[in-house]
Amino acid sequence: MLPIESYRAARWLRTINLALQAILFLTLFGGLNYLALHYHWRFDLSQHRRYSLSPETISYLRELTHPVHIVVTLTPDSDNADAVQAYHDVQNLLREYVYVTATNYDTKTDRDGRIQVDYLDVYQNRREAEALKIDQSDVIQFIGPLDSRRNVRLNELYEYEHERRMSFKGEQTITSALLDVPIRREKRSIPLPAIVR
Repeated sequence: MLPIESYRAARWLRTINLALQAILFLTLFGGLNYLALHYHWRFDLSQHRRYSLSPETISYLRELTHPVHIVVTLTPDSDNADAVQAYHDVQNLLREYVYVTATNYDTKTDRDGRIQVDYLDVYQNRREAEALKIDQSDVIQFIGPLDSRRNVRLNELYEYEHERRMSFKGEQTITSALLDVPIRREKRSIPLPAIVR
């Protein structure tokens, strides 16, 4: 065999090898994206599973039949270090609440049990705060149907011992506040009494 033919054969083999590697890489990349899109898992890697919701809370949230709007007036650029820590704790926890209720909308029955979270700086967005009837910062306001409201203050999110923060009890407080926001009553037509003559 001539050296030129062996070089041609080696070049073709190298080209085919590179093409096969590219196809295998694209197939692997596409397969991983498919699996990530359809079979995703979420893991709470925080210490002591701080932002994981309990099975009871998840069960309640999946059965939620009315929308709840949560307005957080904590800001990440506050001078108070406790408020900044509370902002990050609440933000991570509320992200889980929104995630669990993201599929709670049923178009057939018009049942909407989704939770919507907004972050509002009361001092910079005064008009929005007045429209939502919020007059103070460092609170979390839960707005339910029929304009029912419940406020949670910063000190309710933590357990204190001798005026020192001991633990974050955000899930208990937030779930309790969601339970306190009354559910929408079905509108029923009340028959008028017949007039007797």
